[in-house]
Amino acid sequence: MSHFYLQGFHDVDIVKSLKEIAEKNTVFHKADFLIDKQILKKAAEST
Repeated sequence: MSHFYLQGFHDVDIVKSLKEIAEKNTVFHKADFLIDKQILKKAAEST
């Protein structure tokens, strides 16, 4: 029987990673990431 293990990511700056993805893959509305960043921050603070 085989086992499936997910590789984990540790000490990742998720906002920085998402910003880099958005900058690379978004043609329009790049400034919307600033709004998303605020939403993510509020969500993280509420948990």
